[in-house]
Amino acid sequence: MRPGEIAEHAAQTRRVVIDLSGVEMIDAAGLGALISVALTAQASQRSVKLAAPGNLIRQLLELTKLTSVFEVHPTLDAATVAFHAQATPAIAHQNDAPASHAAIEDSRHTAANVTCMMVPR
Repeated sequence: MRPGEIAEHAAQTRRVVIDLSGVEMIDAAGLGALISVALTAQASQRSVKLAAPGNLIRQLLELTKLTSVFEVHPTLDAATVAFHAQATPAIAHQNDAPASHAAIEDSRHTAANVTCMMVPR
Protein backbone atom coordinates (compact mmCIF):
# COMPACT_ATOMS: atom_id res chain seq x y z
CA MET A 1 0.00 0.00 0.00
CA ARG A 2 1.25 3.49 -0.79
CA PRO A 3 1.16 6.38 1.71
CA GLY A 4 -1.69 8.05 -0.22
CA GLU A 5 -3.91 5.07 0.50
CA ILE A 6 -4.00 5.74 4.26
CA ALA A 7 -6.99 8.03 3.79
CA GLU A 8 -8.94 5.28 2.04
CA HIS A 9 -8.40 2.90 4.96
CA ALA A 10 -8.99 5.67 7.49
CA ALA A 11 -12.51 6.04 6.14
CA GLN A 12 -13.35 2.87 8.08
CA THR A 13 -12.75 4.57 11.43
CA ARG A 14 -12.50 7.97 13.06
CA ARG A 15 -9.21 7.19 14.82
CA VAL A 16 -5.93 6.34 13.14
CA VAL A 17 -2.49 5.76 14.63
CA ILE A 18 0.51 5.89 12.31
CA ASP A 19 3.36 3.86 13.82
CA LEU A 20 6.68 5.42 12.82
CA SER A 21 8.88 3.04 14.80
CA GLY A 22 10.30 1.44 11.65
CA VAL A 23 10.95 4.72 9.85
CA GLU A 24 14.57 5.85 9.75
CA MET A 25 14.18 8.68 7.24
CA ILE A 26 11.38 10.77 5.74
CA ASP A 27 11.96 12.75 2.56
CA ALA A 28 9.86 15.61 1.16
CA ALA A 29 7.39 13.17 -0.40
CA GLY A 30 6.91 11.48 2.98
CA LEU A 31 6.32 14.82 4.69
CA GLY A 32 3.85 15.66 1.94
CA ALA A 33 2.05 12.38 2.55
CA LEU A 34 1.76 13.16 6.28
CA ILE A 35 0.42 16.64 5.50
CA SER A 36 -2.07 15.11 3.06
CA VAL A 37 -3.21 12.67 5.75
CA ALA A 38 -3.62 15.55 8.21
CA LEU A 39 -5.70 17.60 5.75
CA THR A 40 -7.85 14.62 4.80
CA ALA A 41 -8.39 13.72 8.45
CA GLN A 42 -9.31 17.28 9.36
CA ALA A 43 -11.75 17.58 6.45
CA SER A 44 -13.48 14.33 7.40
CA GLN A 45 -13.40 14.95 11.17
CA ARG A 46 -11.04 12.08 11.83
CA SER A 47 -8.25 11.97 14.36
CA VAL A 48 -4.72 10.85 13.49
CA LYS A 49 -1.91 10.33 15.98
CA LEU A 50 1.74 9.52 15.29
CA ALA A 51 3.47 6.91 17.41
CA ALA A 52 7.03 5.91 18.23
CA PRO A 53 9.13 8.17 16.03
CA GLY A 54 12.88 7.77 16.47
CA ASN A 55 14.95 10.77 17.56
CA LEU A 56 15.74 11.94 14.02
CA ILE A 57 12.13 11.60 12.87
CA ARG A 58 10.89 13.41 15.99
CA GLN A 59 13.36 16.25 15.35
CA LEU A 60 12.16 16.48 11.75
CA LEU A 61 8.52 16.59 12.90
CA GLU A 62 9.41 19.38 15.33
CA LEU A 63 11.47 21.30 12.75
CA THR A 64 8.63 21.17 10.23
CA LYS A 65 6.08 22.05 12.94
CA LEU A 66 4.12 18.85 12.29
CA THR A 67 4.03 18.35 16.06
CA SER A 68 1.47 21.15 16.08
CA VAL A 69 -0.64 19.24 13.55
CA PHE A 70 -0.37 15.70 14.97
CA GLU A 71 -0.30 14.41 18.50
CA VAL A 72 2.99 12.52 18.74
CA HIS A 73 3.30 9.71 21.28
CA PRO A 74 6.44 7.84 22.35
CA THR A 75 4.92 4.38 21.77
CA LEU A 76 2.11 2.75 19.84
CA ASP A 77 0.47 1.76 23.12
CA ALA A 78 0.58 5.35 24.40
CA ALA A 79 -1.14 6.61 21.24
CA THR A 80 -3.82 3.94 21.47
CA VAL A 81 -4.39 4.63 25.17
CA ALA A 82 -4.70 8.35 24.38
CA PHE A 83 -7.64 7.56 22.09
CA HIS A 84 -9.26 5.38 24.74
CA ALA A 85 -8.77 8.12 27.33
CA GLN A 86 -10.63 10.55 25.06
CA ALA A 87 -13.59 8.16 24.74
CA THR A 88 -16.51 8.39 27.09
CA PRO A 89 -16.87 5.46 29.54
CA ALA A 90 -19.79 4.02 27.54
CA ILE A 91 -17.76 4.04 24.35
CA ALA A 92 -14.53 2.86 26.00
CA HIS A 93 -15.97 -0.62 26.53
CA GLN A 94 -16.75 -0.91 22.83
CA ASN A 95 -13.12 -0.13 22.01
CA ASP A 96 -11.85 -3.44 23.34
CA ALA A 97 -12.04 -5.06 19.88
CA PRO A 98 -8.67 -5.65 18.23
CA ALA A 99 -7.51 -2.92 15.86
CA SER A 100 -6.84 -3.68 12.22
CA HIS A 101 -3.45 -2.89 10.74
CA ALA A 102 -2.41 -1.89 7.25
CA ALA A 103 1.28 -1.85 6.41
CA ILE A 104 2.46 0.82 4.02
CA GLU A 105 5.13 -0.13 1.56
CA ASP A 106 7.15 2.29 -0.49
CA SER A 107 10.14 1.67 -2.69
CA ARG A 108 11.77 4.91 -1.55
CA HIS A 109 12.69 6.33 1.86
CA THR A 110 9.37 8.11 2.03
CA ALA A 111 7.44 6.20 4.64
CA ALA A 112 8.80 2.70 4.45
CA ASN A 113 7.82 0.32 7.21
CA VAL A 114 5.07 2.57 8.56
CA THR A 115 2.08 0.83 10.09
CA CYS A 116 -1.28 2.51 9.99
CA MET A 117 -3.48 1.28 12.81
CA MET A 118 -7.21 1.82 12.78
CA VAL A 119 -8.40 2.12 16.38
CA PRO A 120 -11.97 0.78 16.83
CA ARG A 121 -14.59 3.26 17.93
